[in-house]
Amino acid sequence: DLLDGVRSLPGVVSAGAVNILPLTSGAEGTATRVFLESDTEDRLDRPSVHYRIAAGDYFAAMGIPVLAGRLFAEEERAAVVLVSGQLGRELWPGVPPSEMIGRRIRIGEIIDDAVSVIGVVGDVRAAGLDRDPMPSIYVPHMRNRVGTMSIVVRTAQEPGTLAPAIRAEVAKRDD
Repeated sequence: DLLDGVRSLPGVVSAGAVNILPLTSGAEGTATRVFLESDTEDRLDRPSVHYRIAAGDYFAAMGIPVLAGRLFAEEERAAVVLVSGQLGRELWPGVPPSEMIGRRIRIGEIIDDAVSVIGVVGDVRAAGLDRDPMPSIYVPHMRNRVGTMSIVVRTAQEPGTLAPAIRAEVAKRDD
């Protein structure tokens, strides 16, 4: 509801949300290990990933490109994930992003059952512009709701001019 309200504001190109914004304190946290569905035991050679929960047009608002597949549907509740290009390259060396779609992985201790990769997105320098991107995995907000999300907005005008209207949209829902 909040994202719909923000998206309807004049000058907003896209709006989304994420549980941990890149380049903020805690951006390095919430890491977990990812396994292939076929792994029968915990393997230390599998990558540790940033675990992110995304909603709305987060990827468009942040300018994160889709390399293959699709993004989450608005009310996505399926057991699906998006993986960063870096994660895909670590899990499936030499495999093009388009062939990563439909593969299944397990997310450490957070999700016991395997989930399907529906999209591969660009890498993000979450911990610092001077640091290499860490592999990332994104799950739909409707599947894994969290209490705190940060809104991101891409505008067609000076962003500061929209701040009062965005605050008003938040205040409408702040009971």
